[in-house]
Amino acid sequence: MHKKIVIAVSAVQFLLLALVAVVVSDIHDRFFPEQLGVKAKVTLDFSQSDLRQEDVFRQLGAMSDQWELGLMKVAPDLRGDQSGQIFVQVGQKGAFPKRIERFGHEPDAEIRDRRALAHSFANGDYLVTGKTDHIDELKHWLTSHRVDQKWSEETLLTILQFLIMQSDFGVALLAVSMLMVSLALYWLAVRAKGRALRVLAGVPTWRIQCEDFSHFLLAMVLAAAILDVLAALYVGFVYGWGFVPYYSKVLLLAEAMVIFSTLVCALIFSVVSWPNPEMLAMREPAVKRLAKSSAALKLAVFAFVLSTVSPAVSAYTNARKTAQEQVM
Repeated sequence: MHKKIVIAVSAVQFLLLALVAVVVSDIHDRFFPEQLGVKAKVTLDFSQSDLRQEDVFRQLGAMSDQWELGLMKVAPDLRGDQSGQIFVQVGQKGAFPKRIERFGHEPDAEIRDRRALAHSFANGDYLVTGKTDHIDELKHWLTSHRVDQKWSEETLLTILQFLIMQSDFGVALLAVSMLMVSLALYWLAVRAKGRALRVLAGVPTWRIQCEDFSHFLLAMVLAAAILDVLAALYVGFVYGWGFVPYYSKVLLLAEAMVIFSTLVCALIFSVVSWPNPEMLAMREPAVKRLAKSSAALKLAVFAFVLSTVSPAVSAYTNARKTAQEQVM
């Protein structure tokens, strides 16, 4: 019965992570279009460079073809609400479709050949969609011509930094982690009496710990696996199957972080509340030793709630001022 409760509650909490992963995938596709297979992105500023404007695209195109970089310039789509993007080949080599799908509600993006760069400025964002073996040579060439460059690469570390550094997603991860820690405390509470009896019977400590945590971990992993399958099917049918690999990567990483932090906290609670001979001799309730852990968790949750009050008030104040300005 208790294991079913852990599975059900874990599934609900992992559902929040699934929604966060959808938002992350949407933002990621905006910066690293999934269907282009982007390996890296660079923002270039030629304002201090000694290169002439008309020579920039020619030289970048030659290097893109020579080193098979698949370099593409990001340009705004001036149609509609002008929030879309188009991608222009800087070189001549490379086979690209005419259009690519975008995640979410973004319109499909067009891919145009280098002729679309005839009246464009060189400053802006460029995507590396091909090989990355000669990126260092490209960086050296840009540096030698005093071109300001800001690189960001598509790596697992980038996803991890994005999840942690973005305040909204960090709050979501922290909230789910606290809920899971509360669930771990519940699991230890329902197992407390059985643990005390097994200690009294002389069962080795490591065996009790392994069995308790393995059952708890199995319940969490089972809930995560069921939700992952359902979430991947949803993303595949609604947004497109090409986005499923990245979405699954983000979701699995977020779940792994939450499960790991939950197990660490559960282990600390377990050590602190471990039955001792005095407690057994005095016939104290086994769950009593979890009182301090419960109080510490309540204090942490209260502090977390207080930390979110100030940003919420600031957001409300700014929204109210904006509304008043629009009325006036």
